[in-house]
Amino acid sequence: MSGDEVRMASRAGCCGALALGLLLTGGCTAPAIRVGDRAPDFQLTALDGKTVKLSDFRGQPVLLSFWAYG
Repeated sequence: MSGDEVRMASRAGCCGALALGLLLTGGCTAPAIRVGDRAPDFQLTALDGKTVKLSDFRGQPVLLSFWAYG
């Protein structure tokens, strides 16, 4: 198998394992969020080490960008 084929097979295996896990556990247990609902509050650690909560920005526009290297 070439490197690309190995990566594709690995991804397929991971997706299959995730699907099986969701099936066996009954899926997501988080409450549904609907249009118009207030966003759930959460907190993160900023790059400067301070804790920032979403509620700190109430009434202001907030853009979230989640990314990771893999």
